[in-house]
Amino acid sequence: MEFFENDAPIFRAITSYAALNHASFHTPGHKSLIFNGDFFSIYKYDATEIPCTDELYSPTGCIAQGESLATELFRSYHTFFSAGGASQCVKAALAEFAGKKVIFDRNIHFSAAAAAAFYGIDAVFVWGKCDEKTFLPIPPTAEDFRRAVEENPDAEAIFLTSPNYFGIAADCLSVRKLCDEKNLTFIADNSHGTHFFFCEKTKNTSYDAHFAHVVIDSAHKTLPVMTGGAFLHYNKEVSLSAVRRRMMAAGSTSPSFSILASLDYGRAVCASEGLKLYSDCCEKVEKLKKTLRNHGFLVADGENIDPLRLSVYFGESCASAERFLEENKIYPEMSSSGFLVFIITPFNEISHLELLEKTLLTFNPVEISENFNCKISIPQRKLSVREAFFADREDVLPLESAGRISAEMIAFHQPPCAPLAVPGEVISEELALLLHEKDYGKTAVVADKESLLRRK
Repeated sequence: MEFFENDAPIFRAITSYAALNHASFHTPGHKSLIFNGDFFSIYKYDATEIPCTDELYSPTGCIAQGESLATELFRSYHTFFSAGGASQCVKAALAEFAGKKVIFDRNIHFSAAAAAAFYGIDAVFVWGKCDEKTFLPIPPTAEDFRRAVEENPDAEAIFLTSPNYFGIAADCLSVRKLCDEKNLTFIADNSHGTHFFFCEKTKNTSYDAHFAHVVIDSAHKTLPVMTGGAFLHYNKEVSLSAVRRRMMAAGSTSPSFSILASLDYGRAVCASEGLKLYSDCCEKVEKLKKTLRNHGFLVADGENIDPLRLSVYFGESCASAERFLEENKIYPEMSSSGFLVFIITPFNEISHLELLEKTLLTFNPVEISENFNCKISIPQRKLSVREAFFADREDVLPLESAGRISAEMIAFHQPPCAPLAVPGEVISEELALLLHEKDYGKTAVVADKESLLRRK
């Protein structure tokens, strides 16, 4: 692949810094010392804020140039860089609505729930449905949000996760039109869909979350970027200094310059070759999906499905299938709802795709039972997210949690998305039993008066 150093100012600054062989009397403490072993070669690229590397939260040099190039690429009002992942971007975006009402898609990441707690946001949740074929969760529609807006006319924003972990995307264009009509800010957590901007199948379609007023791109998930690299796009006029203050408050004041350099370099790659790379990869993944379907496998598919996300149904055999794959040095993104989920990008080697196909075809296809229960049980809310999150709490076993108010996000898999309960919701007997069956361990609930007295 072509080398894009000249098109990546942050990357160029960091590699130039590494070549200086200078006397370092500033942080970090390792002083770019190379210990024995390949891992330590990265130390020389681990810089800090000095004149040649710029400052993330008040940029005037290479970071300002990198953000300007990203802004041009994504056609935003301004694109901000994050070395603290999409989590930092989510918190910064929601900080604008501290003390206000926001309508959330219930399929939120932990960082969104944490932001609601930290900033005292009055969170209203909207639930999606299940897909009729796969029973996987579908994001809420614009009409679902419209009903919520009519019931909550004082809401100031809509927060939507699209696509979700299974690659199922919402009709973001319709949600944007609703928000424009109702004078609401549309925030899209597009953490798993940064590449939609570079795929012919998804670019400029209604499923591309870049239609939102504020877009959070967890670039490292699907672009050639180191873990922690993310973009925060504003497609509306905004105070740059205000956003930078929120970003600084939501993240570290010592950001990783290696991550920032990789974010800048990944942007340069996508600006030059992104459309071809990702569109070609879509064709390879579609071919793989077709092969699996022809062999009887249930594969999540449709026009609203991420063309680079492979979700294959294994049912009750999911855990054993995952172990077998790992024994063959194949690691999926996650297993959930009976599906194994694989994230494929242009940077997967052809030999690895061939190994994945060959190994998957050693399994017998599994069908979803007609009696499969995909009913979504909507929990009762007793406290706000903030009240429950900061309340006195106690850890209890699953069977003891029924009827208690959750003080944490409850989810079976990491990363922590698609929570079974968020702070402030009552844990149902059904959920308590499920947690017990899955050996979830203790969960945090809001302490009752008796337990508080016992502590005293």
